Amino acid sequence: MDTAEAFVRSSMAGYSAAELKDILHVKTKHALTHLVRCGRLKREQMGSVYVYLPPEGSAARQQRNARKIFSKQSSAALIVSNPDLAAEKAKATVLLFCTMLDERQRRLYAGLESLNLWAMAETHTSLPCWEWIPIRWQEGARS
Repeated sequence: MDTAEAFVRSSMAGYSAAELKDILHVKTKHALTHLVRCGRLKREQMGSVYVYLPPEGSAARQQRNARKIFSKQSSAALIVSNPDLAAEKAKATVLLFCTMLDERQRRLYAGLESLNLWAMAETHTSLPCWEWIPIRWQEGARS
């Protein structure tokens, strides 16, 4: 519990339970509830999530203001400021998108994404893909 409290007090914009869980790699919901009941932390609803802040003082005010600014930022700013959270949101978005597709559309989308990965690999290796494809595949394609 002391660790969760220390993280919240030293944060720039407070933390939600999910953010703390991702950082600490443990379930934090019960510990945070206990800290709020003891008066060691304060919980405020900001948008659709509850954010945990220090109970009072200038640190709580600064974190509250920073959280309000943070919530108004674009997705691009989210990627720069918190890449792990942005990656999770991207995964959830792609998963939701894929559930709306039928089997044929999913296969087409997967094929297009694999072509995109090949193109990215070519630019990062600066070799054409046929130079780093296993030899068996090259021979099969030629015959």
